[in-house]
Amino acid sequence: MKIEDLDEPTQGISSPEDRGRLLAEAIAEAETREAYYRQPENPRTCHWKGPLALSLLVIAGYIVLAPPPWLARSPLPAVSIEERRRGVAVAIQLQARQTEVFQARHGRLPATLDEVPGRVPDIRFVRSNGRVYQLVAARPNGRALVYDSANPGPEFERIDNAWDGEPGS
Repeated sequence: MKIEDLDEPTQGISSPEDRGRLLAEAIAEAETREAYYRQPENPRTCHWKGPLALSLLVIAGYIVLAPPPWLARSPLPAVSIEERRRGVAVAIQLQARQTEVFQARHGRLPATLDEVPGRVPDIRFVRSNGRVYQLVAARPNGRALVYDSANPGPEFERIDNAWDGEPGS
């Protein structure tokens, strides 16, 4: 079959030559755009990426393995034996006040310290009768510190005075 054998194109339908020309123009446009977007990398930008990555890796390794003094935290101050002894007494006094509040609200002593809100750990509760109780905790040296609700010791009175704002502590 030859081109001459084909029917004459009707108005509005392109001829094979027009289609070939349009196809060639579209291919040329696509190649131009591809050439525009496919530019080779600038050699100057490629050379600084490697040394920058290496230097950042070295700095990160230095910070992890040998932290500078401005980055390291200072250690917590040591707590003296006297401060620990006073802390145990304050904890017992706090638990005693919470127990007294419970007794005032409910009209009875708690069966255990679990009934008292804000339970301080490592303090034992011993009921003597319906009104008197003892709180026992271990001092830093391992000896027991006992708070008796009927007759608190002098170290508990100093804490009470300090909490109430009275001088002498």
